[in-house]
Amino acid sequence: MKLTFLGTRGNIEAQSERHRRHSALMVSFRNRTVMIDCGEDWSEEMDRLSPLAIVLTHAHPDHAWGLERGSPCPV
Repeated sequence: MKLTFLGTRGNIEAQSERHRRHSALMVSFRNRTVMIDCGEDWSEEMDRLSPLAIVLTHAHPDHAWGLERGSPCPV
């Protein structure tokens, strides 16, 4: 199993070297990938990331608003 932290920034505008993008985590296992959370700055990256499914931990902007325009996979 592989965990890739794509973003760890909360619901604030300030970015830092360690926290550039809103929350998103990719979990990969046996060539399948699930995305956990999809913060608002990930909407443009969905085609590139192409997760099999997305799991949302809660509906705050920094965790779910990347899906504001819909999702290419089950949520």
